[in-house]
Amino acid sequence: MYLPRPRRSKRPGKFDPKDNHVKHTRIGVWDLYEEIRTDVTPIIPGSSGLETYAQIVQCMPYVVRMLKDVLSIKRCRTLFAAFFVVEVSSSLLPAVSLWYAHRVVFIFLYLYNFFPQVFRTTPPHRNLFFSFHLHFVLISLLG
Repeated sequence: MYLPRPRRSKRPGKFDPKDNHVKHTRIGVWDLYEEIRTDVTPIIPGSSGLETYAQIVQCMPYVVRMLKDVLSIKRCRTLFAAFFVVEVSSSLLPAVSLWYAHRVVFIFLYLYNFFPQVFRTTPPHRNLFFSFHLHFVLISLLG
């Protein structure tokens, strides 16, 4: 009996589930299909990054269209802008926290180096330490 050879697509990322170059795994109720790479081309350093960037550039028209469709929804622009502002501010919060901690430590070292007799003879001012600790707690809660 003659069995036709399974077709193999020449385009990357497109495959036939019955192809010999596809690994099929059942995970519970899910079917996982993985393409087995058989090309023996030499690996050029940095080529995977270039391939990723090429795929990103190739997908950009779809991303732009999706954004246009989403932003055309009524009142979605304000929600999208608010989401963008919240995400950017939350990504900058650890850097601001680190900068603030650096400044506080710098102030203490500066005061201790130039006024060591003050730290040795008088007890530290209670309100000053309380305010520094309060700022640290607030920054750590927000971060």
